[in-house]
Amino acid sequence: MIPASAPVTAQDFEELLRSGERWLDLTGGRLIRLEPPDEQHGNVVFNLSKAVAAYLRKHREAVACFDVGLWLSREPDTIHCPAMCCFKSSDRFTEVDKLVSESRPDLVVEIGSTADRREGLRDRLADYRAAGVPTVWVIDTVTQHVHQHLPEGRPQMLKQQDVLTGEPVLPGFSIPVPQLFADPPWVVR
Repeated sequence: MIPASAPVTAQDFEELLRSGERWLDLTGGRLIRLEPPDEQHGNVVFNLSKAVAAYLRKHREAVACFDVGLWLSREPDTIHCPAMCCFKSSDRFTEVDKLVSESRPDLVVEIGSTADRREGLRDRLADYRAAGVPTVWVIDTVTQHVHQHLPEGRPQMLKQQDVLTGEPVLPGFSIPVPQLFADPPWVVR
């Protein structure tokens, strides 16, 4: 049990994850419990992971990880658990089995699906940038837009008629924006 007055450390946070806790964030030593993701969040994760997996079978220069905690700053500790991140490194599978990673991914994907996730996106994006994460995709399930933050230039908002491309992290990767939000084939409405 963590004393209410004490800041939560990265080690405390990892223990919570190890015990089965999910949908947590650690910001400046303060533990934040997030709402469970909704159905649309799950659709985006399913569709994006399927497309990225197909891409990575052919292009093996990166590895995708899901719900890995990224240790972004210390004392007080900040750890965010984005929906997906990609690492490009010589040892591709170093990060796969970790609950919390100290490595900087080349791409982070956040999904703004619940009110608390949407409210915290600006601060999370600032934390990623301060930690040196070069590329961030923010997928908004309410507006069905993708906000692509690249290493250089202004963020781009992609709408229903646009295609999300993986440059510069996943060269040659693309997925039409509407496909991110599509129901899986087994869903009957």
